[in-house]
Amino acid sequence: MSRIIVTGINGFVGKHLVAELKLRGCTVIGVSREAQTHPSISNSVDEYYACDLINPEEVSKLPLSDIDGVINLAGFANVGASFGQENLYMKVNVGVLSIIGEEIVR
Repeated sequence: MSRIIVTGINGFVGKHLVAELKLRGCTVIGVSREAQTHPSISNSVDEYYACDLINPEEVSKLPLSDIDGVINLAGFANVGASFGQENLYMKVNVGVLSIIGEEIVR
């Protein structure tokens, strides 16, 4: 059974993705900044971690050693708002993957 981490799991896409992953027999590990999973998916998520993904110390506490994949749905989606805030958008939308990748390699 595949173990998949889904970041931003409480968002619109995450809620739908959980259902599909469960249909495929995956173990779903949810990650989001909220204290708990959204009530609509709480019974489908096998493990849940509240984590600020731009904080390497918090990311180091995630169970990244025995996973088969990471689906990153965390980040900013408003393209218009990104103009003038390029560094912030890059840090949140792309830099997160670098932090997670570094932890997986360890």
